[in-house]
Amino acid sequence: MTAAAWMALAVPAALAWLGVAAVWLRRLRRFCWRRRAVPWESQDVLLLMIALFVLLPGAIAQLWPHIFTGMDAAASRLYETLLRELLSLSFIRLLLVDLRRARPYQMGLHAHRLGDNILLGLGALVVSAPLVAGTYFVVTRFVEPQAHAVQQLLLKAPSLENILVAILGTTVVAPVVEELVFRGILLPWLRERVGVWPAVVMTSLIFAGMHRDAWPAPIPLFVLAMFLGALAARTCSLVGPIVLHATFNAANMLLLLVAIDQR
Repeated sequence: MTAAAWMALAVPAALAWLGVAAVWLRRLRRFCWRRRAVPWESQDVLLLMIALFVLLPGAIAQLWPHIFTGMDAAASRLYETLLRELLSLSFIRLLLVDLRRARPYQMGLHAHRLGDNILLGLGALVVSAPLVAGTYFVVTRFVEPQAHAVQQLLLKAPSLENILVAILGTTVVAPVVEELVFRGILLPWLRERVGVWPAVVMTSLIFAGMHRDAWPAPIPLFVLAMFLGALAARTCSLVGPIVLHATFNAANMLLLLVAIDQR
């Protein structure tokens, strides 16, 4: 395509993006910033982080080879991650719900303004996707990207079972568990101590750092995490962040499956 043809496509697309961004920001401002007191304390958060990101992965890594022998390394990593995320829900319930008597709405799990939150999540995808993709494009001009564990597995062994497990893990389990941990538990706890935007930035940095195994993905993921944090803090709900997280992962999974099909 000629430069003129690209411009003819880029200008309307940019104008449409700006229009969606303006509507999304206007709707987001209708939600009021409000403090949501949480019953968990600093020691609870520290214990939960150690349990979820040190003890649980360590225990699974020790037991997994003895239970599932002969599994491919890439497949083993994917299944271990899925199991860890599912077990994380049990730790969260035990520590915060059973012991601290936390209620679901305090973690952002409620149906108040459900339709608005779903629309805000979908709008956030449209607004954030070009920024995340642009950041990734710029960064990869200077750094050789590393393949994610899911990408490694599906490129090596694109069986139906592996594809279904990858879809389940990336579009359902990971968005729910990660949003619950980072935006449902960590964000409101930090917000009471450092303020809203510092808490959004801090949780975004931690979230991006947890994905350091596929460098330089943490850099564009920090941009995505800022949108996730802003949605959670502004709406006091995890619906929008989960929708954004799930659809973002689903779009990337679709691109990966298309690439595999064209091989």
